[in-house]
Amino acid sequence: MEHLNPMIYDLSIILILAGITSVLFRIMKQPVVLGYIAVGMLAGSGFLPFFSNLNDIQVWAEIGIIFLLFTLGLEFSFKKLMKVGSSAVIAAIVIIAGMMSTGIALATFFLKWNLINSLFLGGMLCMSSTTIIYKAFKDMGVLKRDYTTLVFGILIVEDLFAIVLMVLLSTFATHQSLEGKVVFELLLKLIFFLILWFFGGMYLVPTLLRKIKKYLNNEVLLIISIALCLFMVVFANLVGFSSALGAFIMGSILTETVEGESIEKITSSVKDLFGAIFFVSVGMMVDPEILKSYGGLILLLSAIVMIGQFTFSSLGILLSGQRLDTAIKSGLSLTQIGEFAFILATVGIQLQVIKPELYPIVVAVSVVTIFLTPFVMKSSDFVFSLIQRLLPERWLLFINRYSSGVDTQNNENEWRRYLKIYFRQVLAYSILTIGVFFVCKKYLFAVLEKYLSGFWLDISELLLVIIPIAPFLWALATNIGNKEIFSNLWDDSRFNHGKLVALQLFRILLALGIFVGIMLNLFTYGFAFISAAILCLGLVILFFKPLRSTLLHMERIIAFNLRAKENHNKKALNWVSPKLHAAQFEVPQNSFLTGIYLYKAEFRKKYGISIISIVRGDEHINIPNARDQLFPFDIISVVGTDEQINHFSKALESSLKESDDQRREDQQEVILSKFTVEPCSSFWHKTLKESGIKDLYNSMLIAIESADGTAIPISQDLILNEGDLLWIAGEKQNLEAMKEEFCKK
Repeated sequence: MEHLNPMIYDLSIILILAGITSVLFRIMKQPVVLGYIAVGMLAGSGFLPFFSNLNDIQVWAEIGIIFLLFTLGLEFSFKKLMKVGSSAVIAAIVIIAGMMSTGIALATFFLKWNLINSLFLGGMLCMSSTTIIYKAFKDMGVLKRDYTTLVFGILIVEDLFAIVLMVLLSTFATHQSLEGKVVFELLLKLIFFLILWFFGGMYLVPTLLRKIKKYLNNEVLLIISIALCLFMVVFANLVGFSSALGAFIMGSILTETVEGESIEKITSSVKDLFGAIFFVSVGMMVDPEILKSYGGLILLLSAIVMIGQFTFSSLGILLSGQRLDTAIKSGLSLTQIGEFAFILATVGIQLQVIKPELYPIVVAVSVVTIFLTPFVMKSSDFVFSLIQRLLPERWLLFINRYSSGVDTQNNENEWRRYLKIYFRQVLAYSILTIGVFFVCKKYLFAVLEKYLSGFWLDISELLLVIIPIAPFLWALATNIGNKEIFSNLWDDSRFNHGKLVALQLFRILLALGIFVGIMLNLFTYGFAFISAAILCLGLVILFFKPLRSTLLHMERIIAFNLRAKENHNKKALNWVSPKLHAAQFEVPQNSFLTGIYLYKAEFRKKYGISIISIVRGDEHINIPNARDQLFPFDIISVVGTDEQINHFSKALESSLKESDDQRREDQQEVILSKFTVEPCSSFWHKTLKESGIKDLYNSMLIAIESADGTAIPISQDLILNEGDLLWIAGEKQNLEAMKEEFCKK
């Protein structure tokens, strides 16, 4: 009888156990990931003594990581990254900075771990689980809510950061050094190869697929996709990066091709197969004895993850200009750590640079937080109501007035000008600071070393570096770009405040990062971080007056808002119109909507929603008339609140499905914007009929809100008064023209 290879035997056992577990956990309505980890823990502890060689499981685990990262790359898309918006980027930065700092501080000062273990723990704690969140949203039927788009945007930014972090930690673990020069050279190398791979791949891969398009079926496309993935894995390994990075890059290249969606569908079974193998192997590396010994730490870390993720994500989302309810619901969705934490832990174990107990601790924390995620999400309405009751009324009014709801069209050109100047300054001062440092180190330090040593040499080198770079570092941290444009944007709309504050925080953090990097290049970790703390204190002191002026400005806004609200019902704080957002649906071939006139469908009367555009092949019907008809495969864009769109979706569930064509780049896209009526506006004291919003600008008025936040019924004879907030849907160029009438001086 022929001897069976032990790896094949072990693979059969893994898949049998994974299959049984997936069925059981689906019956229990729990994430199957938890089942894979649980069965792996039982096998690893010897309770299920079926495996011939546990070391061989690591081979399957490494293959699992490759395909897991490949499929994550297919779901990533650089186009999606460019479209996530400032709110997702700002929130992700706050979450990553807050959770990573919390993890590093906990490991360093409380657990007394070394730097590399602290860095790994911090990195693991700041990554939420895309897989778990998507499943929970789907199970709860909230995929069409406006806040879910923001959550997925945050996850996209976190995924990109996780890839960069994985590369940095792998290199740091290999060199056992975090010198500024090493990090700088690594980042340059990473940027170079990312640009080379992406642009080279985007030139070669789509061309290849286009040349052989007539030969492509699912079988050929699957084989070619896997071959390209493994080719990039080998290439990345040859140039000194991890195999996981290569897999992720090839996935992100393939998703931008015409066949991207087809590749994602046909490789989903490959992801499920090797994902199951990977998560079983994760569980097998957990020692139950360690879990008993560190039970208290696991519960502490679980609490820190859930409270920290909720706190930092909510603060970041509020800072970006979103509503309080959006911040609360999004924050409660992100209260777990997932697959990237396992991948980072696996990398640390393979490199033998993290404590053996760190791996099972993180896995256990992930299991606890993933298990609690659906329950935490379902409590969002209760938590929002509780926080609304606890917060002072003045705070609620300020948050409501500060929040942006949706992006405004006002001053779009001003933003372009400001960002151009802003990034030009940031780039110039960063290059000058780093360049001056390397010139000093290369040419002047040698002179000092001939005459000085020890303490006096360190002090002299510090002064020799700090004095010439101080002006550039100060300018990098404190300049606000063009002051006139900054003031215009700040005064123009409260919706700009969060973005402007975030941009200035980025400058300060970048300046601190460069300063810490320079200090690490010259001195010990302790000296570097003490110097950074002193610099932070100096910045706070020097920024005291500007901060005080800003706070006084905010106080005046709050006082004004409070005076305007004195004679109105307090319940007006709960705005209705800012909850409006757009969603897309496709009209199926067998839909009862086929051929129906819009006026007969009565969408607004029955569901409260409005149709703002119809896409029919290459034809775009923006702001359709009452006698326009719907036909099979039309893509309709509707506007309404979460509840209205959800009601519409459920009513049409048998005949409508959400459009998969989310990536359509339409230059004549219909968007939702809002305008405030001022005395200087040409719309002031005019009726809606006289305003010409429909006839002159081919746009649709969706909702009106008075200055105190009360919703106003729409009527053609309604007179527009000062402070009225108008929500209008239309094409970009029409809204741009209309804003001149609102802002005319």
